[in-house]
Order: sequence, then C-alpha cells, then structure tokens
Amino acid sequence: AILHAVLARRADSISALVRLVRSLSTRMADCSYADKVIKALRKKLRHIEEIKARQTSGTVLDAQQRATVAREGQIAAELAAVESGAPMGAPPPTPPLGGAGGRAEQGSEARRREPKPDKREREAKKRKADAHAAVPAPAAPAPSGDVCGFCRQTGHKASLCSFGRGASERVQLCPSVSPSACCVPRLFVLPMRRCAWDFDPAMLRAGRVDVGLRCASAALFRSQGLRRNTQIALCFEGEPTAEAEGAAIAAGRPLGARSLALSGGLARDLRPDEFSLALRVREALDDKNGGHSTACSLDEAGFATSTLKGFEWQLGGALETLTRAVRAYATSSPPAYPPTATSAAIAGSSTPALGPVSRRPRPPAIFVLDGKGEPIESVCARMCAEPPE
Repeated sequence: AILHAVLARRADSISALVRLVRSLSTRMADCSYADKVIKALRKKLRHIEEIKARQTSGTVLDAQQRATVAREGQIAAELAAVESGAPMGAPPPTPPLGGAGGRAEQGSEARRREPKPDKREREAKKRKADAHAAVPAPAAPAPSGDVCGFCRQTGHKASLCSFGRGASERVQLCPSVSPSACCVPRLFVLPMRRCAWDFDPAMLRAGRVDVGLRCASAALFRSQGLRRNTQIALCFEGEPTAEAEGAAIAAGRPLGARSLALSGGLARDLRPDEFSLALRVREALDDKNGGHSTACSLDEAGFATSTLKGFEWQLGGALETLTRAVRAYATSSPPAYPPTATSAAIAGSSTPALGPVSRRPRPPAIFVLDGKGEPIESVCARMCAEPPE
C-alpha cells in the first residue's frame, strides 16, 4: 500500500510538470507569433508613410497605392489591438519536415540560398548579346568567289589549287605590311657531307641523316601548321653505294651530289617525325624528273594532292645551291602574285619576292650559321641600323 501511494504521488508530480511545460511552450509560441504580427503591421505602416511622402512631393499615385493608403486606419487599429494583448487567432501550423510541405519549404530555402549572378557578369552577358546582335550577317559569296584555303586566292578551291606550277611560286608571304617586321622568304642551306642521297629510311643514324631531318622539321614546322615563307635545302654530298650508282645509270639519272629543297609553302600532309620525313625525302630523290616536276605534269586534282609537290632536287651541293639562289634573284623580276602578299627582300632564297613591287629591294642577306658565332638577333639589328647602299 505504501509503495502504491508513493508511485501515485510521483505520477501526479510528473503529470503536473508536463502540463506546466506545455503551458509555457504555448505561451512562448503565442508571444513569438504576436511579435511577428506586430513587426509586420509596423512595416506596413512605414510603407504607407513612404507612399504619402511621395504623394506630398508631387508623385501621382496609382490605384493600388491609393488602396494601400486607405487601409492605414485598419492596420493601425489591428496594431493597437495586438499590442494591448487582445486574443488572436492560432498561428498557422508548421508543416512537418518529412512531408510534402517540408520538402517544398526546404526547396524554397535552397533557392533563397543560391548565389545570385554578379552584376558585372550580367552586364558582360548583356554587352556580348548586344554586340552579337549588332554584327551584320555575312554577305553571301559570289558563285565564283571561292577562297582557296591554301594560297588565299579567289576563284578556286584548295583541292584544285595550282599554286606552285610556276618557277617563281615556291613560298607564300603572310599579309603583314609592318616595315619593322615584314614577311620575307627564307632559305636554309644545310650541308650534309657524310650523307648520301641513297640513304636507308630505316637507318637514319648512318651519315647522321637524322640530324638533317630534325633541322628540316625545326625550319618548316610551327604551331598549327608550316612556315609558308621558308625553304630548306638538304645537300646530300656523301658518296652513294655502287648499287645505287648502277641503278641511276641504268635509269638515265645523273650522278653526283644532290640538293633537295623542301618548300613549306607547297608541301602538304607533312609530319614532323624523322621517319615520315625520310620516306617523303627518299621518294622525291628517287624520282628521275626531280620530284616537283613530276607533280607539275599531273592535272589540277593530282597536282594539289601529290606527295612530290614541294620536294625538288637538283644536282650540286651547298655551294651550287647558294650560287643558284643568288643568280635567280639577280636575273628574275618579282611577279605580282599573290596580291595579298607583301613586297620583301629575299634572305638567301632562290625564289623572288612575291607581291607587286615598285623597285628591287636590298640584295639578299646570306648568313653562315656557326655555334661560336654572333647571335642572329644582334646581326639583324646591326644590318637594320646600316643605311642601304
């Protein structure tokens, strides 16, 4: 009996404590809800005061603003009633976090937390859209206005380009017109005294043919393409084998040193690796007509895609190649092709300058490259400072 009495008293105490906690929670909720209502009503009254101030300054109010001002007395009465402690309606129930309402509330909170795009980003996008809209649409090209992507001439496509058939069409100059950095043809003459023209592409270290091919790759290749104003002459001055000499005599080909000129403005489908270059070079050296001449004998489509185009060999070594380059410059007149190219002097090239010119520029400059010599930059600077003869 004593135990039951003690348990009953404890149960009554726990029940009373629970009722007290619930009462305090309800009162706290009512107070927080009342504070929110008071804050909202005061905000509405401040908004009405701002509208009335704008009306006083001469602003004409619209229908919605006039209706808001008309509710000033009603809002003031509601505020006075809430502040005096008058009973209010129950606050709106809070949806459970796990239900649909909770998910919607969480979604709205996430949207509110998303960073808004920066003002500068919005302005940049707007300027970009305005500039894109202001650019006029390109005019439709004429029926015969095809622009060749190879020689930059109009009237034909790159698949039918005939640039290179002429004796003076070996390099292509860029459209630069800056006098301080004009585009000029360049010819690199590389003596290869130990290399024979019948080298084996699978054994490039014999005679150090690999070094010559690396020089050719460095001279012709640049990022995203070839240097179209550059040629390199590989002068094979070594002694060929007896079998190669016999085969050349039987085929009616002349004997002696051979110099192969690779033109960056003509060759197509070149690869910078040594083995690919060796195959192309050997194919041209084995051609009895000189390589490029065989390509010129083909039709337009065959010439444009020929692997021999831009590979032209002649008899003689480095000295004969330089002599031919200087004589070709002295005896030829610069042609007017292509019209977009600039007039420039030849820097040791066998090809005259492309583009219309009114007078012959300075004579070609011949540089002998040596590992212990003066840097090319200082030599060029000194030559530019000297007055023309």
